[in-house]
Amino acid sequence: MKPKILVLLFGFFCLISSVAWSKSALWSALIVNSNDGLVYKELMIEPFTGSVMASPDRPLTGSFFNGVKFGEWLELFTNGSVKSKGYYSVFGGRLENKINFKDRKEISREHYKY
Repeated sequence: MKPKILVLLFGFFCLISSVAWSKSALWSALIVNSNDGLVYKELMIEPFTGSVMASPDRPLTGSFFNGVKFGEWLELFTNGSVKSKGYYSVFGGRLENKINFKDRKEISREHYKY
């Protein structure tokens, strides 16, 4: 009986999480608050949680959690291929590692320790 309840609770949590993560925004709709350094969507009082899409003037795509960079981030060349791929920590949004590309081939890896 207990495993069924745990499975149902886990499924419910995943459903709620996927709905919360479904927010997306353009860079033009996001603002960095100079007081706390967090990213907010225009006219919102809570830090932004969701994904941001690359644009011609800002070729970066990734996700924010509570206003801080989180997970995989991609920097793109103008032709749409990946220039670099970075991974940001859940704890404080610190860059953990970065992979740089040229002509779609990996040219370097960088690892960061704090």
